Amino acid sequence: MNSHIYPKVGSLQSRVLARLLRSQRLTHIDFQEISRSYRLASYIEQICKKYWPVLSERRTGKTKDPTGRYVSYSTYYLSLETIRQAGERGRDYALKVFEWEHRRIGKEAATPFPIGDTTDRKSLSDITSNPSTKDDKEDSDD
Repeated sequence: MNSHIYPKVGSLQSRVLARLLRSQRLTHIDFQEISRSYRLASYIEQICKKYWPVLSERRTGKTKDPTGRYVSYSTYYLSLETIRQAGERGRDYALKVFEWEHRRIGKEAATPFPIGDTTDRKSLSDITSNPSTKDDKEDSDD
């Protein structure tokens, strides 16, 4: 099994992965609001190349424009098993990314503790109580 590779803290890849490690499900619109980037699918692809098995679901929703048209979009997430395997290293990495955002972007942009019962520190500790002991590599590329 290949080890997960963590993107450089502060890169857009890191900002995606940190949220996925916190059990968040991301859509293009979610990430655009957080980062002002239109490239979520590209970052997801790059994260997958770093041995992270990102899952996706295709959904259809009505737009807010006057025509009321429907569009298809993807929601991206990590399985709870993958988050558990990332263990303490994954939790620490996500916190480093959110701390970087807090310092770099400001309090309003950073979301170190996403809303929801499955994303708080206690519940993440519960699902990651047996962290992997495998030493993960850290990637220095953006």
